[in-house]
Amino acid sequence: MTTSFFMRCAVLFPLFYLVWSYLWFLKRSTVFYPNGYLLFATFLAAHTLILSGSILVRGSNPKRVRYEVVGLLSFALLVTVPFAFMGSAFGQRDVASLLISIQENQIGQLAEIGLEGFTPLIRYYLMHIILLLAAGWVVLWLVPAGTPTILTMAVFLIGSSPGSHFVFSHFYPNPDHALIADRLDKLAPRIIAAPEEQKNLVIIYLESLERTYRDIPETKDAFAIFTELENKGLSFTEIGQVAGTEHTIGGIVASQCGVPLVAKGIYNPRRKDPIYGHALPKISQFMPKLTCLGDVLAQAGYQLSYINGSTLDLYAKGDFLRTHSFHSVRGLEDFEGWENEPRTNVWGMNDDLLFERVTDELIRMSKQDNPFVLAALTIATHGPEGYPDSTCPEPEMEPIIATAIACTGRLVTNLLEEIERLGLSDDTLVVLQSDHLSMRNSVHQSLLERESARRNFLTVLGTGENTIIEKQGSMVDVYPTLLELLGYQLKEGAAGIGQSLLSQRATFVEQSDLSTLSSALSLNSDLKKSVWGENGN
Repeated sequence: MTTSFFMRCAVLFPLFYLVWSYLWFLKRSTVFYPNGYLLFATFLAAHTLILSGSILVRGSNPKRVRYEVVGLLSFALLVTVPFAFMGSAFGQRDVASLLISIQENQIGQLAEIGLEGFTPLIRYYLMHIILLLAAGWVVLWLVPAGTPTILTMAVFLIGSSPGSHFVFSHFYPNPDHALIADRLDKLAPRIIAAPEEQKNLVIIYLESLERTYRDIPETKDAFAIFTELENKGLSFTEIGQVAGTEHTIGGIVASQCGVPLVAKGIYNPRRKDPIYGHALPKISQFMPKLTCLGDVLAQAGYQLSYINGSTLDLYAKGDFLRTHSFHSVRGLEDFEGWENEPRTNVWGMNDDLLFERVTDELIRMSKQDNPFVLAALTIATHGPEGYPDSTCPEPEMEPIIATAIACTGRLVTNLLEEIERLGLSDDTLVVLQSDHLSMRNSVHQSLLERESARRNFLTVLGTGENTIIEKQGSMVDVYPTLLELLGYQLKEGAAGIGQSLLSQRATFVEQSDLSTLSSALSLNSDLKKSVWGENGN
């Protein structure tokens, strides 16, 4: 009797593990979190308790395992685990982000970056997948009602996944899409008057450097340099994050075009080689229907240059900038001797090397007669740990990302001093801004505790003002704001779907909120046609 009771108890372990591991995956992938998730979790927990009681009282009898049920559970994991992993690694779990990652990158590069930064997480996921399937097999074999239980779990996992939501949205459009519908036929800025004096523009995109870092204890001291710069400039403190701007290229597109990055559609594998992409041609026109910052300024006689810390192939940043009138676009591999350069990391250049090259380009551009735009993207503050350069004079801090923040701040300060030394300060606007909020990193828990208050960093130096502007907006509002700061007068202060943060007109965030605007932008086929063309090409 005792042996029989212990055997019955032993059957409960795979059942409990199956349910726990399943809910762990479901929480990280379902589009119904939190309400739908909590309801189903409550139902499943109650059902598990009933099954447990039945096993303890009546025991269990082995039965034939139905392979089609194992296959369905495996398929459910196959279509949901990628989104769960994205949520754990990056804090995003939507189809658009996955499509953009696949469309605009080479698989070999993504694999290299993944193995460098997320090996422990990959192992953790693989372990849980194997154990979950093994537990599912035992439950099908020994647990009464195991087959209908796992069928229900698999069907709900598939039905609540971002992939199913993506398919559903094509048949039942989101009513929130109507929020931006009136703006889609007038995305180009309508310029009433251009400035008589043309100022230079320097834009430094600070990788994952959100304004929230000034408030959390792990990074507050490291962020002090940026706090000081913010106090000296025109500071915009309420720049939230919306769908399509959660990654670097999305933030760059939004701040220069006034729309989020929109995926073209389902991945076309014929567009490039599936491993490294060298054999087939890349995209030549990136969101060609838009009139972006580079297009406006190039037409006005500006020379435009961009230096990317990483390879330009990552997320097609080079394609975007060339499409939109940047004359010089260079990344890691465009500088002589890059193969033997020691100041690099898995993403590309260390920030000391990047700023060295930015300074050289600044000196070159300062000698020409035309006004110029010089933009660059840093890397050091990229998660999960950060990549501070070895030459940084700042003391080491814990966590490492705090050191990276302080080091990049020092390099930004040095660049500002070089602008002053070259006599450019009076004729140059310097924009320091996040590309997006940080993804999951070593201070993620502290950031989550302030989730509703997380904001991007945006400070403009050279305006002659040290003012805080608390107007609520998102990255799409940066584009018309920059045009107005450069002296352009815009009809209704608008460009793209963005509204100048200097105007009295309400932004879409003020008209609704960040969540509603995100919903209006997500999976919006009309928006996709407006930026890519009818066929999304």
